[in-house]
Amino acid sequence: GRVSALNQSLRDLGIPVEIAEGAELSAARADHLTGVELREVSLGATGRWILLEPSPGAIGADFVALVDRLHDRGVRCVVAHPERHAAADIADWLTRLVDRGALVQVTAAFLVGHGAAPVILSWAAQGLVHLVGSDAHSARVGRPATVSQGLRALATVPELAEHMAWIAADAPRAILAGEQVDVPF
Repeated sequence: GRVSALNQSLRDLGIPVEIAEGAELSAARADHLTGVELREVSLGATGRWILLEPSPGAIGADFVALVDRLHDRGVRCVVAHPERHAAADIADWLTRLVDRGALVQVTAAFLVGHGAAPVILSWAAQGLVHLVGSDAHSARVGRPATVSQGLRALATVPELAEHMAWIAADAPRAILAGEQVDVPF
């Protein structure tokens, strides 16, 4: 109800944005949710994809095992802001996650004027970045609710240049529709 009304208001104002339901799920809570609860926090209304936030610290075997368990339950994962969980071997762990069908979403603000940008762009060149999120918790304070600058930064990665429409629109649309998402790069 409320999301539909908000989207209609945005269309009436000529704003080309659509708000979708979903939540970021902490890794610590994921195993404790029922199938119904997982569906309630899923991206879109299909229950197929969730945005999964790693526990504090480096991403490792426990997180990969959680992604496997969720996949066994019919849920695919988008890994939220891995740049906050980086360690020397993070590219190896991200590769394992992607090999299991997970997608990786980085935070736009970390791609622009941030010390982590070169590392994230190197992940992108390896095919380990699929989505860009704002990670905004408010329209008034904190990280901006825009992703355009992050997308522009990703477009500088030669391996991604021809796939920017997929990253910016096609993949997010498919996730919200609960579709299978095959990474084209």
